[in-house]
Amino acid sequence: MDRTFQVKRRRLWAGMVSLSAVAVIIITIALVRALTGAGPLSSEAGQGNRPAALLDALDAARKSLLTGQPAAANAVLVKLVEMYPRDREAHSLFAESLLELGEPAAALIEYEKAIAIGPDFAELRFAAGSAANMASKPEIAEVHFLRAQDLDQASSQYPLYLGTVQRNLGKIVEAQGSLLRAGNIDPALANAWGQLADIALEENKLSLATTHIAKARKLEPSSVHWRLIQARILKRQNKPDKAASLLMAIETTDRLTNPMILREIGLCYGMLSRPEDAADLFSEAVAMRPDDPQLLYETALWHDRAERQDLAMGFAQRAAELGSERAVDLIKRLQSRDG
Repeated sequence: MDRTFQVKRRRLWAGMVSLSAVAVIIITIALVRALTGAGPLSSEAGQGNRPAALLDALDAARKSLLTGQPAAANAVLVKLVEMYPRDREAHSLFAESLLELGEPAAALIEYEKAIAIGPDFAELRFAAGSAANMASKPEIAEVHFLRAQDLDQASSQYPLYLGTVQRNLGKIVEAQGSLLRAGNIDPALANAWGQLADIALEENKLSLATTHIAKARKLEPSSVHWRLIQARILKRQNKPDKAASLLMAIETTDRLTNPMILREIGLCYGMLSRPEDAADLFSEAVAMRPDDPQLLYETALWHDRAERQDLAMGFAQRAAELGSERAVDLIKRLQSRDG
């Protein structure tokens, strides 16, 4: 399989299972709540010995975060970490406010300061790894997720996210080990089996891919992602008719607005020598996305393959008008045939 395509697919998976900003914030809020009353929060003093002013300020910042006012919380916390540089909760809350304000790289710095203060524990490492991943620092995310896994070996989430980051880094053997660990800890973790199926497909291990994707689809039968991977496996097994039927069963809007699904069905129709059906399908998609130059260009290509030159020219011209350079080249090829 083309190396570039593999990298793009790994990046897609990273997006699918990496934490969104909202999810990270929710986890961090839960972390802060767990920290409250959990014993010493500072390396200098225990909960009872922390200044009342600090506790009041932290409480106010926490309430601001919980009520959707990260800027207000941030304004308080930026001062608190200067005044109390050895207070772990201040750094953790500061990191949370930075995440909500869309600054994951800065949040990572604060999480790592909290980790350095100690004690080290899995949830804080997971938050740091998630911030690193959001900041496009997968190597650092891997370090934190590994440590989170070591600190809490009963959690399936840490090896799941670790495996995803490792896959994005091209560490496929390590990723497989992490994802298998996640799936073995929690057999109902569809994401682990789905990713393992995709990796097996990339390695052309179709029997193994089929086994893994069957588990993912059983756990999440409505998932379009798992259906798409199953279709790719069927296509690789030279069963394009079954693959196309599987994808055509997806709800119309989802099918026509998802470029990956659309292209996969087109490839299946191409294998079945049915370019007309592919052209008709892409034309339906254009009706829903009439200003998408890439879609218009691909629709023109399918009409050209179906020997519908007039329609191909029309779609190509619309794509060119919207800025598609490849459509300009296609128009020249179509015109040269007419000449």
